[in-house]
Amino acid sequence: MGNGNGTFAAKMDYLTGRDPVSVSDWRLHADGKPDVATAGYSIDAVSVLLGNGDGSFSERTNYVTSNGPSAVVIGDLNADGMQDMTVANYNSNTVSVLLNIGQAPADVCPGSEFGIGRIVALKPNPVRTTTTIVFDSPVSER
Repeated sequence: MGNGNGTFAAKMDYLTGRDPVSVSDWRLHADGKPDVATAGYSIDAVSVLLGNGDGSFSERTNYVTSNGPSAVVIGDLNADGMQDMTVANYNSNTVSVLLNIGQAPADVCPGSEFGIGRIVALKPNPVRTTTTIVFDSPVSER
């Protein structure tokens, strides 16, 4: 962590997959916290560490790639507003594409009326993260 004056705080080490050979930082979801991905050459996977917003990171989650991942590039490949990963695989001469399929915040969309309530749809469905849903009722009892 930078101290803001050209010096750095003590290092913090985080476990990644075996033999990390490249690292990329980005914002995986819309929480504004930087995240990190490393290419794990010997485990044929990309390790993702989600940022906690204070310079620390969560425990890794591994995503399988092809043989010998050696570089990770982040970008919105399918124009859905979510960051995806492209991974160069040295040993298999391939590129793995990992599409982000649901880490963006869920949209709550009004549906059809049903009595006093309203039916809503959560997108993406199913929601793949911890989600809090708060409802406000116009009446206290029914």
